[in-house]
Amino acid sequence: IQRFPKLEKFFLVNLGLNTDMDSVFIRNRSDVPLAESAAYAPYLPDRQMRRYQVPPTTDLMVFYPVDGERLLSESEVKAKFPSTWEYLENHETALKAERTFKDGDDSLWWCPARLRRGYMRRPKIVTPHLILFPRFGLDQDGRYAVKRSPLIRPKDKDEDLRLLKYALAVLNSPVGHWQIIQQSQRYQRGYAMLETHTLRNFCLPSAANVPVATMNALQELVDVLIANPTDTVADKKLGDLVAEIYGVNPQDLLEIATPEDRSADA
Repeated sequence: IQRFPKLEKFFLVNLGLNTDMDSVFIRNRSDVPLAESAAYAPYLPDRQMRRYQVPPTTDLMVFYPVDGERLLSESEVKAKFPSTWEYLENHETALKAERTFKDGDDSLWWCPARLRRGYMRRPKIVTPHLILFPRFGLDQDGRYAVKRSPLIRPKDKDEDLRLLKYALAVLNSPVGHWQIIQQSQRYQRGYAMLETHTLRNFCLPSAANVPVATMNALQELVDVLIANPTDTVADKKLGDLVAEIYGVNPQDLLEIATPEDRSADA
């Protein structure tokens, strides 16, 4: 496995946003005025992250005052989103008192601390920070904001979704799980902490070196699993394909991923 290049050769691994005060900036969807939803991003908590796919919707929104990659000004928020601004003003005292501001400048008290606006709304792979089994999901529309957990995106902005789907297959596979477990900090009951450096050092065969027929079969299986992540037959076929790409033989695969592991994961 170590003869292959690192994932960081092909992908960027970053952390999700950090609001500095979740209790104010993360709101129930039902509390956000429909006319002001453009000031928010759907928020995907770790506990709702899935294998292969992301949920169609969540009940939470995070205040995300960004147009493209540009941070909106205070005057723009006031003018375009008056109800949201009133909500923020109601929490101004707490926001200023409980947060730490660079150089003591609290002029952006109304804005979450680190929005990662350069990449949060792009196609990406998301995963919980703490995992028992792989739960890498594809946010192919760049719909969701995630908080502090890792996210993976191609270095080349123009790369199509095939590269993300390839990485998705590998990361969710038994070979991928085995790598992560070897490299990650372990906790009780087998949980592993996923850090950005762990994922950057993940060994990933170059997609360019995968035979066309194998890559096409892999893409088809990923699409099946995005539609139905509980399809154990497709999951088994995909895991075997990934093992073949790595040159891991069937006996090795049995040693690193027992049937009990797979049934527990499913």
